[in-house]
Amino acid sequence: NNYQILAALFGESCSKYKINKVVLQRKGFDFHSFTGMEVNKFGFKLKIFEFSWYHTKQNNIVVYRNQTDTSISPFVFKRIQRFGPAETKINEGNSIN
Repeated sequence: NNYQILAALFGESCSKYKINKVVLQRKGFDFHSFTGMEVNKFGFKLKIFEFSWYHTKQNNIVVYRNQTDTSISPFVFKRIQRFGPAETKINEGNSIN
């Protein structure tokens, strides 16, 4: 689950970090699964609840926690564990399902 991976990598006082894409893939991170997308003049950011990330040119991912968003509720977290995520999937043709 992407949320669990990102939450485990963040410390309590950490708000942003850079990590290699391959490291996240080895942990089981699915880059085609997310809960939101934000487009700005620099490109786009993908989101999973309070976590956002964007790709850099050096095959790294910059991940940060949005301080204005609240973390996921423990009840929602248990529901995701039990029934699976209701995340948006992008298919190979780049259209949103």
